[in-house]
Amino acid sequence: MKRTLIQVAIVALATGLAGCAKQDKLPTKSALPKFQAMLQQAGVDTELPDPAKTWEVFKAFSSVPVQCADEGFLFECGVYNSQDKPMFHFNYVRQFSIEKHGEYDHLEQLHVDFHFEPTAELQGLKTNKWSSDFKTPEEFFKFVESLQEFRTIMNGGYKPAYAKMQQFVAD
Repeated sequence: MKRTLIQVAIVALATGLAGCAKQDKLPTKSALPKFQAMLQQAGVDTELPDPAKTWEVFKAFSSVPVQCADEGFLFECGVYNSQDKPMFHFNYVRQFSIEKHGEYDHLEQLHVDFHFEPTAELQGLKTNKWSSDFKTPEEFFKFVESLQEFRTIMNGGYKPAYAKMQQFVAD
């Protein structure tokens, strides 16, 4: 696993450092396919991905430049109704702010959503944190990794009941 994740990080860095001209950036419509390809390169099952392996790829994917005016990252979790029953949601989000003719147009979000049975331990866990509260994405990722909510899932042996990845216009 370690070698595979390192290979993914190298690919992401090479992609991210290739250039900053607009034509060198990934179109937002290609963000989800690119992320899924990176997951597959890392050996992650995209039908029911492992949250820890997916997190490592998500961090590497954060350095892939995308055609957008601004971007941010979100980590959130908590118990919410899903398909008419409570589930513990554990989500990674990359958000893109899109401009047209120099003016704000809309937001797009790439979501990686894990859903777990809401055990007694998970019932009390709830948080959401945006990267805009930090100077760099790396500081944000480090903070998220220090959260009890994050560590509980990563270190607790929890397996998701299901997961989904999607990208959509957020407003």
